[in-house]
Amino acid sequence: MVQQTKEQMDAQIDKALKTRLEGNEAFKAGDFTLALRKYHEVLLHLKGLDGQMSSVYGPSQPRASIIEVTDEEGEAEAVASTKPVEDPESKQAQVKTALLNTYLNSAAVYIKQERWQRALDAASAAKKYDEGNAKALFREGQARIGLGEINTGKRILEDLQVKNGPDAAITAALQKLAADEKKREQAKNAQFRGMFNRKNGSGVASKEKAVEEKARTGKSAAPQEKEEEAVAASVAGETTTSAEKTADTRADSSSKV
Repeated sequence: MVQQTKEQMDAQIDKALKTRLEGNEAFKAGDFTLALRKYHEVLLHLKGLDGQMSSVYGPSQPRASIIEVTDEEGEAEAVASTKPVEDPESKQAQVKTALLNTYLNSAAVYIKQERWQRALDAASAAKKYDEGNAKALFREGQARIGLGEINTGKRILEDLQVKNGPDAAITAALQKLAADEKKREQAKNAQFRGMFNRKNGSGVASKEKAVEEKARTGKSAAPQEKEEEAVAASVAGETTTSAEKTADTRADSSSKV
């Protein structure tokens, strides 16, 4: 990688910071596609600068301690002493803050788009710059809930609420989670009842159908049985008459002989 000059790095950082603000404006306007594109540009400009910044700007210097003063002149000196000894610290801090906020806002956009894995990845990346960042943890909790990791996500949100006190966004997220869980439980119960009713209804219907069939068959069988009996009786009668006639004929023949 070609080593940049201080002027080149300044220009790159300033451009990235400006682009991030443009992304924020797009986010506020609801243009999530443009916002993500701007945030991606920021990451392209700023990621990987850490290794070069110390060589370009020099090592970061800690801020001087504030000293107690009793007069205006001493107070002015104390204020001056709180400023970074060198500009590099502020530049490095700007880059770190920009990366943190870019990942946080990217996670927020992904959550609105319900792209839960992307949201989790962005929140995890933000935690690399500030592990205990409340917004990063909040986004992580939302993303995990969206991915179906309900218990893990819920625990993250509840821990945040305990550590940071009441928060409207966290409270709203937990309330929504509770409402969603209630809906899922109701849907599950309704599905179970539907399956039971269909099974039970099928059995009842089968019994009713059997009763109806038996009743219908029973009613139609009675006349049929009577008709069959009448036919049988008629046939039997005809057979008897024919036999009697044959016997009479034979008797007549015998008497004539």
